Amino acid sequence: AQQAAHHLLDGLLIGAFDVRRFIQTLQEHDLMHRAIISSYNPFMLHRVRKHQKDVELALLTMSPYGIAVPLAKKLQARYVSCVMPIAKRWQLRYLRGVLPSESFLYWAQREGLEAMAYCEEDRDTLKWLMKRGVTLFETNKPALLREELSKVHKKL
Repeated sequence: AQQAAHHLLDGLLIGAFDVRRFIQTLQEHDLMHRAIISSYNPFMLHRVRKHQKDVELALLTMSPYGIAVPLAKKLQARYVSCVMPIAKRWQLRYLRGVLPSESFLYWAQREGLEAMAYCEEDRDTLKWLMKRGVTLFETNKPALLREELSKVHKKL
């Protein structure tokens, strides 16, 4: 599976990404039900959706919610993520961009989408995102995320 993934990644990097082969590889290794296909490229997500109706999609974007949310809905994506330069000053710490604004999170949830965000090692930022309904996280510190999620589940 790892060798197949490397081959597919090589194809993606040179612009010859074969969606059918990618989906076939996920199916062969029984990963389709565990995968979330995320991309900044809505055309690629559209091709994935065209060939596989039941895969989870996440649209990554730097567009404001007026563009990102309708586009994610059109793609039938479950998740949407947006890094926007209008986030509060104290949130501008990350190499991968800034956090989604509160207005973006509000509109995404209002339209039935789940919000996705990148959070590194800042416990306060993670709590801020969780309080605002972010349900999917990308992180380099999974232990911190597990710890905070366990606190939330104990309260429920």
